[in-house]
Amino acid sequence: MAFKHTTVGEQSTFFNNLRNPVTRSYRKGGIYPYYGAAGIQDYVAEHLFDGKYILVGEDGTVLSNGEYPVVQIATGKFWVNNHAHVIRPLDMEDFDFLYYSLLGTRVINLVTGAVQPKLSMTNLKSLELLWPKNSKTRSAIGYTLNMLDAKIESNNQLSKTLEEIAQTIFKSWFIDFDPVKAKMAGQRPVGMDAATAALFPDSMEDSELGLIPKGWGANSLSEIMEISKLSVSPQKYQDTTFLHYSIPAFDAGAYPIKTSGSEILSNKFTLNKSAVLVSKLNPQTTRIWTVLEPLMSAVCSTEFIVLVPKSESQLPFVDSAVRAPSFRDAFVSMATGSTGSRQRVRPEEILQIDVALPTQALIVKFSEIQMPILKKMQTAKEEIEALVQLRNVLLPRLISGELQIPEEMLAS
Repeated sequence: MAFKHTTVGEQSTFFNNLRNPVTRSYRKGGIYPYYGAAGIQDYVAEHLFDGKYILVGEDGTVLSNGEYPVVQIATGKFWVNNHAHVIRPLDMEDFDFLYYSLLGTRVINLVTGAVQPKLSMTNLKSLELLWPKNSKTRSAIGYTLNMLDAKIESNNQLSKTLEEIAQTIFKSWFIDFDPVKAKMAGQRPVGMDAATAALFPDSMEDSELGLIPKGWGANSLSEIMEISKLSVSPQKYQDTTFLHYSIPAFDAGAYPIKTSGSEILSNKFTLNKSAVLVSKLNPQTTRIWTVLEPLMSAVCSTEFIVLVPKSESQLPFVDSAVRAPSFRDAFVSMATGSTGSRQRVRPEEILQIDVALPTQALIVKFSEIQMPILKKMQTAKEEIEALVQLRNVLLPRLISGELQIPEEMLAS
């Protein structure tokens, strides 16, 4: 593949003159995204742009991974403030290639300002790119990387949909008591076979929590789960590779990172049983990880509370229970600390949260339905991690010409 040296300015058109910042107090709420340097900040009643554009952070949040520009794709009708450059390639056929070239090209040397980082339009225009001379090569590279991102997004949407399905079933059965209410009305619960319906009572009774299904218990979560604090010092196992469930990995949307014992510097909780991990740090930010199978070489940050079901069959119930809004509200109310960045929840207090606990037979039936959903979610997340790693390996090699596009792909 033949490449030429060029710049962003030589291959792009800038639309910065059309931007218009509006302070929050003067914005009129609406349906159109309002973009800033690093993402959507609001939704407003009017739009400035209509089409497909590349946004590059100009002020404030301008660097990703410490060296690369913050780049977004904005499509449809939207508004942009003056903290993001708005550009298009000269030829829209080059849109994907330009986008990925920007993602994979360092700009740290072009950023100015120690307190308020800035990537000026002049400096962004001067950013050097390697540009394939053959337009089919540019299209093929862009298409390849775009397909990987599309699959990653598809898996992300699948995970979200599966989680929503799991929560919908949990809410219907164990919070709204829909099957019980249907039987009280002399009806069969919607979409439920007779054997499952038979597991629900046909009446309610008073409890400390109010009306709950007859025969269920108004008990604390300590009835079905316990907290594991089994710690390990990974440095003692320097030659061992650990699957590391960490706060930074969760916040980055990444799968738990494989790390050697010598690289993990502090004591961690070891995960030798199926468990649900809930971060006790800043509970307003929900961080929940579910470990479906015991992992002898897995550890998690001590900022996680390791909730271990007393029975394997209770894992899906525990997972759904801690994801429910009612649990989150109770969890947040337990936080101590003067500032948001330092707030934490005392682990033992979780076990004192009262819930309406169904019979073991019903929990087992719920698990039979939910476990395949949890496994599919885990598979989707593992695929996402593999695809992200593949994209990150391919991107710099493709845009630099180190990796050649097959001739048959160019022909198609």
